[in-house]
Amino acid sequence: MPLAIPDGFGSVAIEYTATVGTGPFYVTFGTTVPDGVPLLDVANKVFNDWVYTWEDGTFTEFVMVRSILTVPAPGGGLGSVVSDAPSAGGNAEGDPAVVAAAVLVNKNTGLIGRHGRGRFFIPGLLGESDIDANGNLAPSTVELYQGQVDDWLGLMQTPGDGWAGTTNPQLLHTDGSVPPSAIDTFTVTNKVGILRKRLR
Repeated sequence: MPLAIPDGFGSVAIEYTATVGTGPFYVTFGTTVPDGVPLLDVANKVFNDWVYTWEDGTFTEFVMVRSILTVPAPGGGLGSVVSDAPSAGGNAEGDPAVVAAAVLVNKNTGLIGRHGRGRFFIPGLLGESDIDANGNLAPSTVELYQGQVDDWLGLMQTPGDGWAGTTNPQLLHTDGSVPPSAIDTFTVTNKVGILRKRLR
């Protein structure tokens, strides 16, 4: 079922391309859309916050291309705005793991049960040495990416220049009667995630 996106919120897709695998790949999450801020500015801030956080740790085989912000359209339905900030290739050199291996991050909200949790996968970060034969990540690897996802949450919770509101991440739901839930924290798991093209 499609996600319900009420006024004041949006669904973001961060698009990656890669010289390996069968991209593009998309990392998706919900966001607050501050009142009165142009949608292109929101799309660009979200993309730039993502790039700032993950560019140095992403292998050079991967490029973060753009963000696609989907919001309710006037008169009904949904519409999308695409960022026009410059794309960014990863800066990390070395031996990446197989392209399907990704960092798996759980989304945590104040709700209990299925409505209160979600996850996404971040491509292009893991090297061969980060994963053992059982698909576990080293504690030092988990700690590294936990620190970075915490930093990213902080950026998303910081207003843009002249903004009255923030792009605080949200958990969107397929049930339209359940409003979006603010994501309080993210938790990097110690298990490798397996990529799909759409990485919710």
